[in-house]
Amino acid sequence: MLSWLSSISVMYSFTFTLAALDLPSVQLRVQPGTARPGDLVAFTAREADHSTFAGHPLVFLPFGTNRLAFEALSVDQIPGLLPFHVEIGNLPVRSIDGTVETLPAAFRERTLSVASKFIKQTPSVKRRIKMDQNAFKVAMALPLTAPLFHRSFVWPRAPWITAPFGDLRKFNGKLQSQHFGTDLEGRVGN
Repeated sequence: MLSWLSSISVMYSFTFTLAALDLPSVQLRVQPGTARPGDLVAFTAREADHSTFAGHPLVFLPFGTNRLAFEALSVDQIPGLLPFHVEIGNLPVRSIDGTVETLPAAFRERTLSVASKFIKQTPSVKRRIKMDQNAFKVAMALPLTAPLFHRSFVWPRAPWITAPFGDLRKFNGKLQSQHFGTDLEGRVGN
């Protein structure tokens, strides 16, 4: 339910404006307005506190003159509407409730047929995978801090993408992995 609220919708983001007779205008920007599994959803407001998205707490951090919160959708996210609740300002408490539509996953699938000796993990590969998993656990356990950047990122090179985020990698008809990065074409050192 959206009280005192008008919504402006566009394909990739939407802004809620909350206005009352004697209260200043308040805006919340949610990007993207329609998401897919694996997407990052950003919430931007001048002031925000005690907020949730899909049942997870949102942590708003300073970003320029605004406050910014991110929540990543799981690559296994089921399509549907994900609710958010954002409390804006101090007294009186004003809140905005809405939803972000999640569409079905659209990950590219890559299938290769190879001899099984090339898809079995060696002990050294298993150790490296375990080290990577531990490094992710350590990183995810760190407390959130304000972003260290103040503008949009740029591609490090012309974006000739050789492997997009989310690629499903099947070997001999069996899903072996999913790619959680974005690979760009280039030689080492470029």
